[in-house]
Amino acid sequence: MTHTQQGMQRYLTTSQKDRYLPFIIQRDGPNCFYCSMAFSLNDKALRRTYDHLNNDPRYNDPQNLVLCHWRCNQTKKYNQEYIIKATTKLRENKLLVDSLSVSVSSTPQQKETNKEMDVNVATNKMTKQYLHERLMRQGLPALNFNDTANSIGLLMFESTGHGSSETAKRSIRLFCSSCGPYDEVDENGTSVIRKKQSINPELNQ
Repeated sequence: MTHTQQGMQRYLTTSQKDRYLPFIIQRDGPNCFYCSMAFSLNDKALRRTYDHLNNDPRYNDPQNLVLCHWRCNQTKKYNQEYIIKATTKLRENKLLVDSLSVSVSSTPQQKETNKEMDVNVATNKMTKQYLHERLMRQGLPALNFNDTANSIGLLMFESTGHGSSETAKRSIRLFCSSCGPYDEVDENGTSVIRKKQSINPELNQ
């Protein structure tokens, strides 16, 4: 069976979910792709599920999959904003790989060296350096979220030829998660990034 045929299976298997999960979290962050809120095991509406960006449940390639709440998965059927976001995300995923399929390793020997993963790793490193330099070393009180995302996206484009503010936003939110050293807060209607009051020093080494 070819990789394309595997991607067009009738449903997403448990094995595929287990293999794809670390890759998708690394690429998109740990929260719901659509609303950016955390998942919950105690509320069915907020439980984690896999969403097919193009609404085709047979197309199970990782580039067509994101993590989202069960509620957001249902809302996407009629929410125009979510539909546009899904279409844009799928297009972005396709632009970041050399072919229409993403190679996800199923054995320890197989290396995940595709272009999309390289870009995501590089973006995370760039984001970590950018935030640490300004909020930790320079001691700035806060950074404008959108401007920071645009700046990181531009720096990534200049250094690798690949970069976008949307990819940078997901990376920033990774560092603003409950385990990260920063917080994303709203100040008078503007989203800003601040250093957490109490952080684990290992996160910034």
